[in-house]
Amino acid sequence: MQPVLSLMFYEEPALDGNQIKIGDLGTVTVSGSSHMRKECLPITDDRLKTTWKHDIYRVLVSMDLNDLVLTIE
Repeated sequence: MQPVLSLMFYEEPALDGNQIKIGDLGTVTVSGSSHMRKECLPITDDRLKTTWKHDIYRVLVSMDLNDLVLTIE
């Protein structure tokens, strides 16, 4: 079974090749991954809804090689 890294974001990320772009905040470059998938997760907890004004996002990074490198810029 292939390991999967789960990255959570408040701002909606854009997947572009091996990069995860988070608006004007920055970019995460991923090396050693075979696949990335973005999901939108609704906030269902009433306490979190008071602080988080919208859904959150998860990017699932499938690890293909022994070495996974994330570079945050």
